[in-house]
Amino acid sequence: MNPFLLQIIATILFAFALVKDKSNIERFKIHPREYTFVVFTWLTFFAFIAMLFTRQVDWLKLAQPQYYFGLILLIVLAFGWNKLFYYFEDREQMQDFEVVNLTVPAMTALLGGIVYPEERSLLTFVAVVVSFGALMAARAKKHHFKVNRYTGTLLFMVFVMAAETVLRKFMLDVFDPATLYFVRVLFVWALLYIFYRPRKLTTDWQVWGHAAISNIFGVTAMIIMFYGYQEIGVILTTMVFLLNPILVYLLSARYLQERIRMKNIYASLVILAAIILVAILN
Repeated sequence: MNPFLLQIIATILFAFALVKDKSNIERFKIHPREYTFVVFTWLTFFAFIAMLFTRQVDWLKLAQPQYYFGLILLIVLAFGWNKLFYYFEDREQMQDFEVVNLTVPAMTALLGGIVYPEERSLLTFVAVVVSFGALMAARAKKHHFKVNRYTGTLLFMVFVMAAETVLRKFMLDVFDPATLYFVRVLFVWALLYIFYRPRKLTTDWQVWGHAAISNIFGVTAMIIMFYGYQEIGVILTTMVFLLNPILVYLLSARYLQERIRMKNIYASLVILAAIILVAILN
């Protein structure tokens, strides 16, 4: 299957998983932190199942300093931005967190071009800029551009998330996509449990059942995305993922009865056109 089409499918699956998780939180009136542990438990479980079918690890490479330090750094970065997520959640500043979702893809593309020279091209650069511009025009709001005491932390979080994404491709020299994702999510789950475990964890089977549905899609999407880093590179995979905020918005309008605006439709068409153009010319 065409790798660009695979990434579009992954983006749709990931958007569905996010909307389903949002719906679960609202439906069952569960605290986001408590629900996050349910999510990470399922992510770890399903990633483990997927890893059993591949289990490819180059142990000789992993023994080299650049790779085992790279793995440690990957886990630290992944845990770090999840820790910052809790920082904003505790201070009820999740509206500020929206700007992170909008700007991380652009920062990822920038860092990817710096770290991986083979991914640089004028066509890709123009496509990413146009796609990012369409996304910002559709989703950015005035409060996203206001400077406050959290702005510096937000910018740091954007850099950490982008750096972790870029590092994933490097570590795919050692692991296959499913195994790398399992190792990453396992350690993040363990660290979050040690430092941020909730006082109580729900035993409601409906919560766990509905969360399982969303996270089957989430794990599938992430493994396909990791595969994309190998096949088409960090920059192009990230460009496709620019569709995600738009898709989340459109699915929320369909299933959560949120108001839909035509500018989001237009933005999705612009991003899709950019993806198709790059796919054809590449």
